[in-house]
Amino acid sequence: MNVQLADEIDPLLDGFLTSDASASAGLLIELIDERVEPLVKALIRGKLHVSLQLSDERQINQNALELVSEVKTRIVTKITSLKSNGAGTIRNLDAYVKAVAINECNHYLRKRHPNRLRLKNQLRYLLTHHAPFSLWTAAADVWVCGRREWKDIGVDLKEINISGQSVDGLNEAFDKDGISPSRLELVDLVSAVFRYINRPLRFDGLVSILYELRQTTEPVEVVGDETGTGKNLGYESDLLDRLEQAAFLKTLWDEIGRLPLRHRAALLLNLRNSEGDGLISLLPLTRVATVRQIAENLEFPVEEFARIWNDLPWDDRAIADHLKLTRQQVINLRQSARATLRRRLNYF
Repeated sequence: MNVQLADEIDPLLDGFLTSDASASAGLLIELIDERVEPLVKALIRGKLHVSLQLSDERQINQNALELVSEVKTRIVTKITSLKSNGAGTIRNLDAYVKAVAINECNHYLRKRHPNRLRLKNQLRYLLTHHAPFSLWTAAADVWVCGRREWKDIGVDLKEINISGQSVDGLNEAFDKDGISPSRLELVDLVSAVFRYINRPLRFDGLVSILYELRQTTEPVEVVGDETGTGKNLGYESDLLDRLEQAAFLKTLWDEIGRLPLRHRAALLLNLRNSEGDGLISLLPLTRVATVRQIAENLEFPVEEFARIWNDLPWDDRAIADHLKLTRQQVINLRQSARATLRRRLNYF
């Protein structure tokens, strides 16, 4: 997917926003048909594993077709409001469309498949915190998982797809060995699957395998929290959804890398949340950047940066000493860096 630099306005969108009334309707149709709809369909087709063909009468496919329409409606509403208000724009149309489509898909999955989503979140935690396993990204930002020693092995995405025969074969193998998938702890079941498959898998594919092996079912009706009086998966699920959006995280890291060096240092060396807790350690944890990549981004010798890693985040005086600036200059640099990032990434 081609993505414009954050400071460039998409030419097709800009043409619509600056057009007169006689031309705007045709330009909007062109924008939706040529840019928005193909990207929305590709994302929803891949995320929900549907065909989006009208002849496909499966309920999930019909729901997905409705979801495409809902996403398009949201985007059209946003674009037309920008034109009518005469202020603001979307700097990166593809990234904005992708963000809206992913958020709507996640909302759909939370409502319709809470048990699958719960399994997915448990599995993500297991793969990133249990030493024998690993979760990483392959080509085209596809999440891949497997045993840790498989991480450095190149994978062909076409060869790691999961089919119904794969699940049937696993069931037969488990039956032969007297294994009951529904009675195994998740860590033992994942180990068994990797042992039988003996190759990396798409993360979503592993979720599907475990979902079927455990014979998981969903509630007949899942009541949403439309009135604010019920309970849903809440803020924690929203955070996991955001972490799943590798495109956003990589874009954020790339934008930090485009900042001037002193701005990057003032921001990253003091990276904290609103409660003062350090956040720089989340970059390697979420696979956004390794410690070595962070050091290179800050133009630190890797060995020296590794020695100070456990001392981060630094206070402003330590950063000032490192940059040979005053404490107030460091504060100003960080405020400027945050303002630049907010401006470039405000659609998220």
